[in-house]
Amino acid sequence: MKKLLTLMALGLATSLAHARTIYVDHTKDGNGSTAANALKTIQAAIDIANAGDEIVVADGVYAPISTANMAITIRSVNGAAYTIIDGGNTSRCATLGTQLGHNATVLTGFTLRNGSRSVGGGVYGGTLNNCILRDNRASSSDGGGASGGGAAGSILNNCVLAWNSVATTNVGYSSTLACGGGAAFSTLNNCVLYGNRASHFSSSLGAARGGGAYDSILNNCIIWANTTLIGTLTVNSRNLDSCTVRNSCAAELTVPNSAGNITDNPLFVDAAGGNFRLQSSSPCINKGNNACPTRAC
Repeated sequence: MKKLLTLMALGLATSLAHARTIYVDHTKDGNGSTAANALKTIQAAIDIANAGDEIVVADGVYAPISTANMAITIRSVNGAAYTIIDGGNTSRCATLGTQLGHNATVLTGFTLRNGSRSVGGGVYGGTLNNCILRDNRASSSDGGGASGGGAAGSILNNCVLAWNSVATTNVGYSSTLACGGGAAFSTLNNCVLYGNRASHFSSSLGAARGGGAYDSILNNCIIWANTTLIGTLTVNSRNLDSCTVRNSCAAELTVPNSAGNITDNPLFVDAAGGNFRLQSSSPCINKGNNACPTRAC
């Protein structure tokens, strides 16, 4: 037994020794071995990475990425304000998994913007920390439905999802669903969802669901000013749909769906300008539950 444990320990040490850091900087064109010799694109680093590796990304605007659920960490040097993945309104910003529940890839400190796909316009899968997802969209015009304008099938921690949208545009498909302007089929912890929208251009009331989030779990979140548009009618009360929400703030979170939730205006400093800090008089200050999500809320 002692020999077996020794061999296991050696195997672990060998595995850890092979983990490496790969550097990316859009102003360089090296092999990724150092910051001075960085690779030019994030995808180039992903393509040479192994499980356990860390990819460190310098400030700049980068092209969309795909990781196929590889267990790697991709982090920015200076945070989301300075490090951007842009979908150019034609591609999803980050495809981190190939199916729901693929959350092995960790993405930390990025802005994902202008992404476009029928499912997960900004990101599909993955675990995101301290990210901003804005101006992404999930759309469909062929009756196939659309979900997760900002994120689909992801775990999001300390993220902002703002001005994302999901829409179905072919009026011939009245039963087609547009679900989750901000997020769908995701778990969100300590996040802000603001100004997201779900739209379906017919009169079918069941066709657009969850301007903020759909079929998701939200802990310690603020979900505010998201809308659902059905035909020409804006239905603010469908800010959330089919979600489990705990210790959060949203206008419709009334009894019996209390679970520590409040319905008061969160009083952002300047939401229209993208500043989602809370004013000193905000009713949301100290209203979360620090136990979430590490144990039951």
